[in-house]
Amino acid sequence: IDLSITTIDRLYLGPGIAWVQTLWPRWRMMLKRKFKARRRMTREEKAREELEWRRINEEIELAHEGVEPLLDAYTGYAQEVTAILILPGINLFMMYFPEELQITAR
Repeated sequence: IDLSITTIDRLYLGPGIAWVQTLWPRWRMMLKRKFKARRRMTREEKAREELEWRRINEEIELAHEGVEPLLDAYTGYAQEVTAILILPGINLFMMYFPEELQITAR
C-alpha cells in the first residue's frame, strides 16, 4: 500500500501541484482581468498591465526550461530515499528508548 501511495504521489500529485504552483500567477492575472471593474484604462495602465503579463509568462517559460526541473526531481527523489533509509533507525530508537523520549508519559 505504501509503495502504491508513493508511486501515485511521485507520478501524479507532485507534478500536478508543481504545475499549478507554476501557472498560478498567470491564472490569477487572467481572473483579475476578467473580474475587475469594467472601466477604461489609460495607455500607461494598459502598458503596465501588458508588461506584467509578459513578465509572468517569461517567468513561467524560464521555470520549464533548463536544468531546474531535473534538479527538482532529483531533490524529491533524494529526500524520499533518505527518509526510507532513516525511518527504520528512528523507529527502533523510539521502541527501545520510550522512557527517555517520554512518549508514554502521563
